[in-house]
Amino acid sequence: MFNTVIHILNAFALAVFVVALEARLKSTTPDWAAITRALELMCATLVLDAGMMAIVTAEHAAALFVINPMQAAEDWALLQVVETGLGGGNEIAAGMWILLVSIAGMMGRSLGKISIGLGLLTGAGGLATLMPAIEDMAGAVFGLGAIGWFIAISLSLTFKRQAMVEPRIALRT
Repeated sequence: MFNTVIHILNAFALAVFVVALEARLKSTTPDWAAITRALELMCATLVLDAGMMAIVTAEHAAALFVINPMQAAEDWALLQVVETGLGGGNEIAAGMWILLVSIAGMMGRSLGKISIGLGLLTGAGGLATLMPAIEDMAGAVFGLGAIGWFIAISLSLTFKRQAMVEPRIALRT
């Protein structure tokens, strides 16, 4: 049940989330909106794949344990590596997505300052998970930052009106 919620439902929620986010970014930064959508869909796919791998791994190990506990443990360890590689060993895909969304929001003034600031920090944390020396700390920055970023973006999408890009007309009196 945990893997279903944390991975499968999350992946589908991300797909819905990106549609709302793209609509906000498209009006001020259409090219960036397209790029961020592509990256987010990659992230959602990785999360979905990791979830499916986790579920299949648990089922496989449980069934094999009855017959051969030692082999079940070995298979579990191996398949966990695959699952971690798909959805949690590093956060480069999600980090890049959050970073680029935040840059697009900053350029187009279409997201709130808190969302942008959290996104820049969170995205950098995600990318820093590639460095083994700081991987754990960067993962914590990413994980906690992502929670705050999703909340901030959701509030921004819910309550902040879309930025209007209109030419200013000077009135002469």
